[in-house]
Amino acid sequence: MEGRPRGLWRSCRIRAYLPGGGDARALVREAAAIAGVPDPDALQVSVKLLAADEAEADWEEQVRRSFQPTLVEEGLYILPDWCAPVDAAAVNVVLYPGLAFGTGEHPTTRLCLRFLKRALRPGDRVLDYGCGSGVLAIGALLLGARGAVGVDVDLQALSAAVQNAELNGDCASKLQLFVCEPSSEGPEPVPLHTHGGELFDVVVANILKGPLLDLSDRLLGYVKPGGKLGVSGILVSQAEGIIEHYKASGKVADVQVIDEEGWACIRFDIAEE
Repeated sequence: MEGRPRGLWRSCRIRAYLPGGGDARALVREAAAIAGVPDPDALQVSVKLLAADEAEADWEEQVRRSFQPTLVEEGLYILPDWCAPVDAAAVNVVLYPGLAFGTGEHPTTRLCLRFLKRALRPGDRVLDYGCGSGVLAIGALLLGARGAVGVDVDLQALSAAVQNAELNGDCASKLQLFVCEPSSEGPEPVPLHTHGGELFDVVVANILKGPLLDLSDRLLGYVKPGGKLGVSGILVSQAEGIIEHYKASGKVADVQVIDEEGWACIRFDIAEE
């Protein structure tokens, strides 16, 4: 996969829950063939039969164990909805993890939340382009934004964002969600383009290198003069190419990069008119 660090994982363990009576090993061989695994018979496969209620309970317990409160930075946490706050006085973005990308486990989610915490001013209006679970839009609202808009190509992600917003006080009433096309060749999310003629104070896009390049004119066009744009979903090694591409627009006044575990988030300060 382009942009993935080589050798990042020596092995990967996958746990799947299947209907009883099926041939689990045959399904593994089929999945391995689709994934291009050269020798599926060399994979270590173990099968355990569980009653339906036992399987459901085991799955729920595994999910709960795997997601714990995540410290983004001092005073800011991502909190699974079944966990008590580590710091009740902090900003706690409550999520039901696993429904869409943006659980806090990936460094780019944390980097984008740090960008928002530093760039956002009370009363700002925020766009989260590629919102996934809604964690960034919800985080922006909890940090003081007066309104947020989230867009995504995946209707399931938008559904997850609605559910997560409802876990965070009055965020659901301040969050608007729209489906968008995956590339700049598709139509813009029309409600954004004509939403009262108002651009956004802050735009954040945690997507991938290709879409960030393809959508650069659109993302820059959504930001008010003097506003802030944060982009992530890229490796530190990819940041320079993104920076040069966005600076070529002539709209960028300043650039800052923050990073974690080899991943980067770039902050573009947009020039005043």
